[in-house]
Amino acid sequence: VVRSDAHLAVLSATCAGPVQKLLQDVMPKYTKVAAGEVEGGLTMNALIRQHFYCLTEKADRMTKLQTLLDTEAIKPSSTIIFTDTRASCKTLKKALGKRGLNCVALEGSMRQDDRIAAVEQFSAQEADILIATDIAARGLDLRSVTCVINFDMPSKTRDYVHRIGRTGRAGATGGAHSFVLPDDGAVCRGIIAALRQ
Repeated sequence: VVRSDAHLAVLSATCAGPVQKLLQDVMPKYTKVAAGEVEGGLTMNALIRQHFYCLTEKADRMTKLQTLLDTEAIKPSSTIIFTDTRASCKTLKKALGKRGLNCVALEGSMRQDDRIAAVEQFSAQEADILIATDIAARGLDLRSVTCVINFDMPSKTRDYVHRIGRTGRAGATGGAHSFVLPDDGAVCRGIIAALRQ
């Protein structure tokens, strides 16, 4: 029983249906304040400039990535590159390291202390690039991220929105660059629908 003079606040970056139901059961009279995503819809941050590159082969991604990182428009510092698997995260870190880029990896098979160290290095700008799986798409407070690159497109629109949401935070602008392959059609349709909202 909650006292009549007490207040309860529940804060969450996401609040899925079952959690909302539980909150309604516990707090029948509540006020919901939402930013970005309301009633299941997706809202894109207008401060993030989004670029899509249609590629025909997976092998084309590395060439395009190197071109992007070499341009004046994208400075490698404070860039997150998302991959779809732990293996591709490790492979990409190794490949970019051989090219002289200062990067760290963040993926699910890493020990917790190694994950923390990677995030701390990136946050302290000791590493210019964070190469990550979707483990970095939510729940991390990474400030000053100027660019997100989707080396691999996510399979769901919601994951795309969370990935690019690592930049353009707290009123800052950001850039998102996505490498689109022929089999990414379903997620691209979802992204287009979200952009039209």
